[in-house]
Amino acid sequence: MHYTGIVWIPSYELYTALIQVTQGCTYDECKFCNLYNDIRFKVYPLDGVINELYPKTIEAGALTIFENTELCNEIQNGTFKIATKKEISIEMKTFIDNCDINCNFFANTVSNTVKLEGKPPKNLTKLSDILGKSINNLNELEIQKYRSSINHL
Repeated sequence: MHYTGIVWIPSYELYTALIQVTQGCTYDECKFCNLYNDIRFKVYPLDGVINELYPKTIEAGALTIFENTELCNEIQNGTFKIATKKEISIEMKTFIDNCDINCNFFANTVSNTVKLEGKPPKNLTKLSDILGKSINNLNELEIQKYRSSINHL
């Protein structure tokens, strides 16, 4: 995989595979950052990125909104609309139903609405069935109450 510019990796992700799907920064006007100076923003073609991938593990997390963050403020003032848990589960089911990669799949963090572990395509039906049942029985208010009790990951 080719990388353009500086590659910044936090120490806790030192052995994490990096996939360059863009270069540069869409904003590139932060007063505190010089990471992408003189690198124009570019999106790499998806087919080229996918052709370089042979993942052993796919992990799916879920967005957790924390108080006193810019994103929380945007949600509260209506400038950002967060997907419902049902929409997120449908998106994950669509991914699972179309995953033909022989790998380990994990969606089992505290932030996930439905805990999943399996090996697509071998466990595809099992994972899809679990998500399908979950989608049909989702209680958004119950999940929202649980999610709001998460104060750290």
